[in-house]
Amino acid sequence: MLPFQYPDPRLSNWDNDPMGALEASTADNHERPLAPTHVNDDCVAEENVWAADLTVGVASDALSKSWGYMLGATAGGNRGSLTDKKFSYDGVEYKVKGLFIDKDLISGIRDLYFLADVSLPHNLILQIGDRQFDFADATIDGVWSERRIWRIDSGLGWTNGYVANVGLIEAPSE
Repeated sequence: MLPFQYPDPRLSNWDNDPMGALEASTADNHERPLAPTHVNDDCVAEENVWAADLTVGVASDALSKSWGYMLGATAGGNRGSLTDKKFSYDGVEYKVKGLFIDKDLISGIRDLYFLADVSLPHNLILQIGDRQFDFADATIDGVWSERRIWRIDSGLGWTNGYVANVGLIEAPSE
């Protein structure tokens, strides 16, 4: 995982575009690193629960194609990787078993999956780059409460070997 990088105020574009200075300091195939905290619309800082770099793998079969990290994927490609697969939240240890987009090759429907080894709480938000996916808005895959699924309209631009910053934050309390 990339460590959080504070922009250098000595850079020429700092006064006009401080976040541009940060983006310019990352490699072309990386998204901006996740900050140690996230500030919600009410200016309340939220701690990261988990953060990692996802190196996208691609796997496919006759009916679908998947991009991301897929533990145990063997058909037609590689399974991708995460720099950190484990996290602890509210005294429970979790292991990420999958974070991937699956596209049905017949219907064209794309779903984003987040899978863990034990049941996941509803008060988390998945961050992928600058996009957020609220666990409360996700579909739970049948009886498997360790799986969260979101229907998405685009593939997030992932290709084999692409590196994305991913993480979980706690959803703001209402």
